[in-house]
Amino acid sequence: MKQIAMIPARYAATRFPAKLMQQLGNKTVIRHTYDNTMATGLFDEVVVVTDSDIIFNEITQHGGKAAGFSGWAC
Repeated sequence: MKQIAMIPARYAATRFPAKLMQQLGNKTVIRHTYDNTMATGLFDEVVVVTDSDIIFNEITQHGGKAAGFSGWAC
């Protein structure tokens, strides 16, 4: 059976807006999360699931996989 990691990534935040797009060293926080999840070797596929075009583009422009959804009720 294929093991898939799905990383939820909302852009909006009340306490720290756009925190996943903040630079941490040479990469954004969401890219660190994606890359470190891939590096575990535990998953056949890693997908960032987001409501944000900004996060979607950040992942896909660096060779990652992302799925975009809008209208989440969170």
